[in-house]
Amino acid sequence: NFTRRVHDTVFPRFLELVEKMIRYLVNAHRCPLGIVACNARGLASIARQPSASPTSAQAVVADVSNELMERRISVRTCGPLYRQWKQTKSWYRRAPEDGIEVDVPFVFTRRDDGGGAETRRPLAVLLHGAPGSYRDFSENLIPRLFAEGVDVLAPSFPDLRFSIRNKFFWHSIEERTALLRDFLGQLGITRIDALVAHSAATFLSLRILLERQEPVPTVKSLVLLAPNSHITPSVLKPRWLKSWMAESYRKEILRPLVKAIILSSCYLGLTPVKPDVDNAMLSLITYSKSGYREGDKLLEAVARMKLPTLVAISRNDRLLSYSLFVEVCAVLGASEGDMWHFDGDGRMLRSDDTKESCIVFSQPRMKRRKLDSWLKVLNFEKGSHYPFVRHPDICADEIIQLLQRKPPSS
Repeated sequence: NFTRRVHDTVFPRFLELVEKMIRYLVNAHRCPLGIVACNARGLASIARQPSASPTSAQAVVADVSNELMERRISVRTCGPLYRQWKQTKSWYRRAPEDGIEVDVPFVFTRRDDGGGAETRRPLAVLLHGAPGSYRDFSENLIPRLFAEGVDVLAPSFPDLRFSIRNKFFWHSIEERTALLRDFLGQLGITRIDALVAHSAATFLSLRILLERQEPVPTVKSLVLLAPNSHITPSVLKPRWLKSWMAESYRKEILRPLVKAIILSSCYLGLTPVKPDVDNAMLSLITYSKSGYREGDKLLEAVARMKLPTLVAISRNDRLLSYSLFVEVCAVLGASEGDMWHFDGDGRMLRSDDTKESCIVFSQPRMKRRKLDSWLKVLNFEKGSHYPFVRHPDICADEIIQLLQRKPPSS
């Protein structure tokens, strides 16, 4: 009873006092970083900006965006995983052996068009980051790809509110992979022509591509948008603290303390995110449990396959540093010849045979490649963490070109 009373009365008041104190300090000292963090522009404000490379199909794009139909499917998933974890992880001892039911919202232009699971049209599967949903793509990539004859499937993964209610699904890479695999299997998807992953979906997409556990579709090309890195980013440092926060947020009694830490970081400008605790924690949990430290092995496997791959990175990404993107490209084996540079307005700065605006790579893994390389890197001066939102026409056109390339013969 005493513990419950402390949780119900003391913690909420403590959290309220901490928040008021931090707001006062930020306003009193006019902390620039704090102001930036509290008023960071969101995805909607980015989307309102006109594309740097307008096309004649913009009217069609607007029509498709307005007509997208949200569908829902109930997916039972994680059963085999939880049966295994019941023996090794204390938190999962009470997990249901037959798994959990997840309500997955999604858009599927093939269904909207009256088609079945398989047609001759190419299929692009779009995976959002964390936090996020299929709506991240609804006004940029989805309508543009569909207008060019590409079917698009984009699901929304559960948020942290679902996890708190469910108590078991905690956004580990194993759970997310199982959910995506079961979702695709339930829809009867056996072929993906372009697997498009943004940010936190990076290692999820690589596991779907490389793991041969059934049911798994054949993937013919890969697109990584602002990919997460195999190197620990600053947002996960110190690792011991962020790991503790990721686990402690599960526990109701510790959740207010973690919220206080998150709000303190946001208001003091120590982290470049908005003071939305659940979303900040979802991002932290998903990244920390993504198996990112083994991610270089997955990237190397893609390089050995020489699967047609497109990567989009930005110099002004505020969430992940540019050096992390360079490391991802290095593991993939990118050379300067694979880089296509764009200025702040989306104008190309160089072609393969020019030397202006080149980045000097010091990593020994980078080698000179042919002009018809399987790998292409779009390097935006001002693409933000959402290059497909800042430059939707460029990204959509490059994905369409990728779809026209032939995968390597097995």
